Amino acid sequence: MRVSVGDCRLYVDVEGLGLVPDGPTMRERPTVVVQHWQAGEERAFDLRGSLDRIERPVLVLAGEDDPIRPASGSGAIAAEIGPERCTPQVVPDCGHGVWRDRPEVGCEAMRAFVAG
Repeated sequence: MRVSVGDCRLYVDVEGLGLVPDGPTMRERPTVVVQHWQAGEERAFDLRGSLDRIERPVLVLAGEDDPIRPASGSGAIAAEIGPERCTPQVVPDCGHGVWRDRPEVGCEAMRAFVAG
């Protein structure tokens, strides 16, 4: 599903939302959100102050050498979401696109996170 927040378009993975089997119990499946910027909105788009309202598990995956969103910024995002909901991971020798620069690490981190 695609949604718009102001001028920012977001893609939200809605396949299988809700409860899924996890052994003898059920658990909530996390939602994956990928941002797509169109015209430089990222310079003014600031969610700080509202990240603590996130209720579902979040994976913050960052490249150690990211020139666009430094790992320190990802750490600040993770801290604001809170350790009870957020799993931060900084990938060494990696730039902005973890899944492109180090797919064996980035894709496995995403698979493991979604699997729970």
